[in-house]
Amino acid sequence: MELNNKQTDIWVAVQGATIGKSHIQDNCVCQDKTFVYETSNALAVALADGAGSAKLSHYGAETVTRKVCKLLCERFDEFYNSNTPMPVKNTILSHLLKALQDTAIENQCELSDLASTLLAVVISNKRFLIIHLGDGVIAYTKDDEIKVASSPKNGEFANTTYFVTSSCALEMMKLVKGLATSINGFILMSDGSEASLYSKQRNEVAPVLQRLIKRLGMTSPEYLQPVLEASLKDAIAKKTRDDCSLILVSKHLKAYDELDDTEVNDYFGIKAKRPSDAKKRKIRYQDILNALETAKSDKELCELMGLKNTRNFIKTWLAPLEELGYIVKMGNNVYKRTIHPRCSFFVEEQPINMEEECDE
Repeated sequence: MELNNKQTDIWVAVQGATIGKSHIQDNCVCQDKTFVYETSNALAVALADGAGSAKLSHYGAETVTRKVCKLLCERFDEFYNSNTPMPVKNTILSHLLKALQDTAIENQCELSDLASTLLAVVISNKRFLIIHLGDGVIAYTKDDEIKVASSPKNGEFANTTYFVTSSCALEMMKLVKGLATSINGFILMSDGSEASLYSKQRNEVAPVLQRLIKRLGMTSPEYLQPVLEASLKDAIAKKTRDDCSLILVSKHLKAYDELDDTEVNDYFGIKAKRPSDAKKRKIRYQDILNALETAKSDKELCELMGLKNTRNFIKTWLAPLEELGYIVKMGNNVYKRTIHPRCSFFVEEQPINMEEECDE
């Protein structure tokens, strides 16, 4: 999912949720829900963790994530320009409770059966709004640092928190607004993911998330989506019995054909001794990526580049791009570009191993 604003900032997002071990044992559904929504000038993401004590909280979590994203996009300017937060919070909460009441009628249940937390971020024209109610964490990346924007809000007793259906929801809801001009990305996580990715004692988020934001910034949602899903299932969920969910949002700034020579060398990992050789590799890489906007076989690409030796072409030109994650082999020697045509982040020297990073 991506947003192309008039100001040329492009934001992309990936999302995922996986069921926890306790819910698998109890034969329950995943109560964490995520949603991404975009309009012509806004991108909104939301995450909700359904209350374990509420039997239909997964329906409530799905309702609030979808409704809040659409509301935040449609009324962004009104909410952002409000001089005081209370009217905005009241409008958002009233809208969500009305939607939950409709869901309760549809499912013949009580409103309390649909209880969930809520985390949301909306970005429009270099501005952002954050909504947070309950536990979970919202963070952002800026100037090569990852910082917490909103930390978990727990209830009076252990393992309790606040929900959209709580009587004190209006009071406990957090609303933050600001400029996104120097922000590179946002991270939203449920309390299940906190076990692997957040330190309450230090109020710090795991550095691996900044690396994932960068990877999303220089590739594409199509490439990173399966990486995120596999990380949730194989690494993050191992640290808890709870459901785990995560949303990553990243900004692309430059097109790969707009980078200067130094940036291009870093971007593609070019280490040629002579400038002429570096320039040759730069042009060839760009030609390949441009050609792979639509899938093509290795033979088709080889002919398109005016080369004859397909095996050598794969080893010399396609293999490095595939290793970087900029292209993927789809089977039957067919390749497709994963890298987004606009980006500014440089190549990671090593692949990201979420299981190792979560042990830090």
